[in-house]
Amino acid sequence: MSNSIEDSFICPITQEVMREPVICIGDGHSYEKAAIQAWFHKSGNHTSPLTGRELAGTELELVPNFALRSAIEASQQACGTSNAAVSTIPETTLFSFGTDDNKSASSNSNSTPTKRALPKSSTFAPGCPQIITAGSQGLYTGMAEIQVWDTNKWRQTLRLTDNIHDGAITCLAAFQSSPLLASGSRDKTIKVWSTTEWTSTITLQGHTDWVYCCGTGPSERLLVSGSRDCSLRVWDLEVGQARMKLAGHCGYVYCCAVDPRGNQIVSGSEDWTARVWDIDSGQCVQTLEGHNNAVMACAGWGDREVVATGGADRLVRMWDPSSWGSVATLQGHEEAVTCVALDPRGSWLVSGSRDCTLRVWDL
Repeated sequence: MSNSIEDSFICPITQEVMREPVICIGDGHSYEKAAIQAWFHKSGNHTSPLTGRELAGTELELVPNFALRSAIEASQQACGTSNAAVSTIPETTLFSFGTDDNKSASSNSNSTPTKRALPKSSTFAPGCPQIITAGSQGLYTGMAEIQVWDTNKWRQTLRLTDNIHDGAITCLAAFQSSPLLASGSRDKTIKVWSTTEWTSTITLQGHTDWVYCCGTGPSERLLVSGSRDCSLRVWDLEVGQARMKLAGHCGYVYCCAVDPRGNQIVSGSEDWTARVWDIDSGQCVQTLEGHNNAVMACAGWGDREVVATGGADRLVRMWDPSSWGSVATLQGHEEAVTCVALDPRGSWLVSGSRDCTLRVWDL
C-alpha cells in the first residue's frame, strides 16, 4: 500500500485525517463526525460545507462511513515509521493562550466574552516582544480575527474582529524591514496591515480561490502568495497589484518561501513537487521531485544555504540551493508534515505534523 494519504481521508472542514467519518445525506460527502455536527450547530442555516446548498429534514442526517474508516485505519497501520529526530515534542505547551471567556485579554480590554477562535497561523512581530495569531470562530469559514500577544506578560493586548476578512485567515507573514503584516484568507484576498496602528493599508485581489500561503522578502515591497487556484502571485505593494503570476503547478499551492536576497521563491504543491522560481523573470528554474504526496511546507535558507520541504508522505527533505539536489531525507513523523522552520544558522530544523508532535532535527 502506498504511504501517501488519500484526499478522501481528509475532512473538508478540518483539513485533517478523519477518525470517525460520516456521510452527510444531503450532499453525499464524508466529514469528521464532530466537525460536521459543530458546523450544523454553529452555522444555524444548515448549509452544506462544500456546496453551500441549504439542507433540510433527512438531508441533515449523518450515516457512519465504515468503509472509509476501515481504509484509513488500514493505511495508518501499513505505514511504518523510523525516528531520526534529535527530539520529539508531544502535544504539550510551554504556555497556552486562547480567548475562552476572554481570560487572556488585558485588564483594560473592552471586549466581552467570546467563543474560542481556532488558530490557523502565527508569526513573531519583528523588533518587538509580540506574537501575532490569526484564525476564525467557525470551523470552515466563520468570523476572521487577529490577536496580538505580549510575550513579556503572556497576555492578549489586542483583538481585531471588524472588517478583517470575509473568510477564515489561513496564513500570516511579517515584513522584516517595516512594521507591516500580510494576512491571506479563504475569501481569496491578501490584506496588508500596519502593526503600529493596526489598520489595513491595502487589500490585494487577484486569486480566484482560497489563499493558502504568503511570504515576504528583504524589501517591504516584496510579497508572494500561493493559492488553491494552483498559482502564485508576486505583488507590487506600491500599486496594489500583482506584478506577475507564476503558473506551473498542477495542484493547490500550499506553501511558499522567499530567499533572503529576494531573488528566488520556493513553492510546494498538491502535485507532489516543489518549484523554484526566479523573481525577476517569473520563470520556474527548477522542479524538485522526491515527495510521494503533496508538499505542504517549505522553509529556507539560513546561513547553511539549505531549503527544507515537508510533505503529506510524512517526510522532510533537505535541498542544496547550489544544485537543487536532495541532500537528506528526515523520517520519523507518523502523519503528514504540515510545517517546517529553520533556525537562522541552519543548525536546527523544527517540523510539525498531523501526528500531533513537533520534531527537532540536528542538521
